[in-house]
Amino acid sequence: MTQTYLSFTVGNELFATKVGAVLEVLQNIKITTVPNTPDYLKGIINFRGNVVAIVESRIKFNLSERVNGSSYAIIVFETVLEKEYCTIGLLVDKVNDVIEIEDELVKSVSFIHSELNTDFLVGVFKHQDKFILLIDEVNILSCNEIISIPELNLE
Repeated sequence: MTQTYLSFTVGNELFATKVGAVLEVLQNIKITTVPNTPDYLKGIINFRGNVVAIVESRIKFNLSERVNGSSYAIIVFETVLEKEYCTIGLLVDKVNDVIEIEDELVKSVSFIHSELNTDFLVGVFKHQDKFILLIDEVNILSCNEIISIPELNLE
């Protein structure tokens, strides 16, 4: 079976996620900082009239910090957790292409022994001469993690 993915760059790494979970890609919009939140929570945005928490992918993926003033994109996902819909944004360096990947070409990430937290990964795919790490948008940040941050009070 063929799946459609949105590929993106964080640091020097290539990632992709299934297109079906992506609501929108936003470019360089203002993020409002919320004090006393975990480091990985960059802040919040107004998305279609709703407050959406923005997760800094560089921190969640244990990569080098983002340089102030650098360009970025926000991938807005809708996930389902315990039968509730939750919308989150993932701050990435650059959105690349939409690609088609055959399921049988996706390899397990169990062999990876690096600084990268593999809890968010569902597989790896070799595209041209590069590897693309496939992320599970549900496990980037759970709705419970967002709701449990009292300063946000998103309920």
